[in-house]
Amino acid sequence: MWKRKPETKAQRVLIGKWHAGGLYRKRAK
Repeated sequence: MWKRKPETKAQRVLIGKWHAGGLYRKRAK
């Protein structure tokens, strides 16, 4: 949802995992 790029790698990883989880849930259905 955030258009701004994450400032830290940790945030990028967390966002990546969050997005991945959403995609997996949508694909699973």
